[in-house]
Amino acid sequence: MNKVALQKTLIAALTEKRTYFQTLIDGIVAEMADNAKSSAGDKHETSTSMAQNEQEKIGQQIFELEKQIELVKRISVDNQSKIIGLGSVIKTLENTFYLSIGFGKIICDNKPVLCISPNAPLGKLFIGKSKNDSVVFNQQVHKICAID
Repeated sequence: MNKVALQKTLIAALTEKRTYFQTLIDGIVAEMADNAKSSAGDKHETSTSMAQNEQEKIGQQIFELEKQIELVKRISVDNQSKIIGLGSVIKTLENTFYLSIGFGKIICDNKPVLCISPNAPLGKLFIGKSKNDSVVFNQQVHKICAID
């Protein structure tokens, strides 16, 4: 699997999620502006406070996504190590994993790839392993068939 394409696909998925959250914030801001025109009193203040809290939560999610995008951009796509580490693409009999960030499943080159963090329990088991090694996670054996 092409690591450059995989990295770009993951960045695109993160960017799409960031755009979605920004759209939510834009909607909240617009709603607050509309409420400011038509409301007054305690009801307005409560509504504004709730909207601001929601805006802060979404803003924090955007901040975390931006950090993840930067982390993925820094992962070397040129590394051809035989030992699993950050940036490795791990092919097992059942799945393909991209050791990068905990994002879940993406589709790259029409194939599902599970993006997992090196700090995740399964990611920790993979670190330092090589082709033909196996790891056991949740009573399931993952035999490593290839590392890119």
